[in-house]
Amino acid sequence: MKILRLTTQNPQAIFDTSVNDELLIQPNSKIALQSLTLEQDDEFLIIDSTNDTFTYSTQTGQQATITIPHQVISFQNFNTFFEQFTKLLNNSINYDYTNPYNSLLGIEWFVDTDTTKKVIIEHKKGSVNEHVDAWELGADVDRQNGDQWAIYGNPPVGDLDGYTFNMLSPKYVSRGNGFLRCQIYEALFNGAGNAKQGVLLGFSKTNLGEVASADFTENMVDYGIVLTMTADGTGDYRAQQKGVFTDTTYNLDYTSAGDGANDYMEIQRNGTTIRAVIYGKNAGVREYDIATDVESNVTLYPFIVFHQIHQFFKINKVRTTFSPFDDLTDLAASEKIDQGFDVSDFVGVTAPPMPTPGRTAQFIDFNTEIFAEFLGYNNQRQPQSGTRLERNIQYVADKIFKPRFFVQSMIVEMLNLKLDSYDGLPSQEQRKSILAFVPQGNQDRITVYEPNNLNFIDLRNAEPVLLRNIKARIIQGDYSNINLLGQASLVLLIDG
Repeated sequence: MKILRLTTQNPQAIFDTSVNDELLIQPNSKIALQSLTLEQDDEFLIIDSTNDTFTYSTQTGQQATITIPHQVISFQNFNTFFEQFTKLLNNSINYDYTNPYNSLLGIEWFVDTDTTKKVIIEHKKGSVNEHVDAWELGADVDRQNGDQWAIYGNPPVGDLDGYTFNMLSPKYVSRGNGFLRCQIYEALFNGAGNAKQGVLLGFSKTNLGEVASADFTENMVDYGIVLTMTADGTGDYRAQQKGVFTDTTYNLDYTSAGDGANDYMEIQRNGTTIRAVIYGKNAGVREYDIATDVESNVTLYPFIVFHQIHQFFKINKVRTTFSPFDDLTDLAASEKIDQGFDVSDFVGVTAPPMPTPGRTAQFIDFNTEIFAEFLGYNNQRQPQSGTRLERNIQYVADKIFKPRFFVQSMIVEMLNLKLDSYDGLPSQEQRKSILAFVPQGNQDRITVYEPNNLNFIDLRNAEPVLLRNIKARIIQGDYSNINLLGQASLVLLIDG
């Protein structure tokens, strides 16, 4: 029986030990691992000017590049980085109806690790749909005649000054590009002369799933576009933030009740911008930026408020894009697909846009190999060449994300001794000179391992072997390298 201790400070845990005297190994000997001690260094990546960009494309012609703040990403802060990466991707959305890349409509990005412990960079599209089941209707607000929404009831129903005649949704809109849209079905003036008379579309930072209709207040209107009727029968569009109103200088383009050429009004989140958009057959597309600094990780819930008495104002063709990452399990299957509407009365780019149907050509590019490799991708561009045709897409890493997950075991592999051992890992499936599989260490990444029983492995030496040098290495169970911190010690027993 021979005992041999190997040590190394090689960063990749490669042992290369020479001895002064020849070590004779008799034919058909056996070898076993007696102990292993090592400490692994944290996996980390320094983001600086050499690797701080990431590029994506969601369809041919559309491309955007984000810049990542300089930092060190490691075991201690990877969750914060994934949240930041997600926010930067959603912040970067910049849909422009004049150059429409409609694959951006309803989009939301998300970055995390999946059940296989690999990084996943993905986006999904929120369906453009009326989502009837996703609205909580307040007093006397009703949906009738197909898709007309209004106050229905016996006079004197309605509220010119308050906010309790409303439709609230417990779902939030897509964080990259999400919108609430409707068409003006009927707009009448009731003679009251109140400047608030009309309808309000908006977003609230308040979780409206926890707010009763009667408790909704002006203070919950974080961003809104309100159409108010005037005594001469015209209508003005104004932006609203809580109790502050701003004139957009835009007026209602209205023909008659139920006319297909009446205005569509919309409030959308577009990256970091909250924008009011009015689509008119005659007046064209009119935009007004309500806010330009709303980070995409801020959750926004849609609502509609009627300021009126009885049925003086009606809307129809209500459409919303809820976040595809929200819990939508309570919605019917018909509400999880894009629902179109007749825009035959509109021409050109004045018609409200719909998402690109079907699949589009897409790719992502980390722009440097070091960034891609740190996240577990073999290639900095995904796919390596060309594009992938998808609607909703997932870019899954090739390897597990080491800063978050350990491979369940390490491998002790002999490099200049042939052992009678095999590995069935799908990427290997061949004879390998594996001496032992060693469990990972503790949370501090320290391994002190001694097996309860010595497991001797046959050496494939039919003849005597004289050695002055022994080579071995410690690798992860998936054959990736470890990052050694300090010195590692490997003790071997040779029987023969």
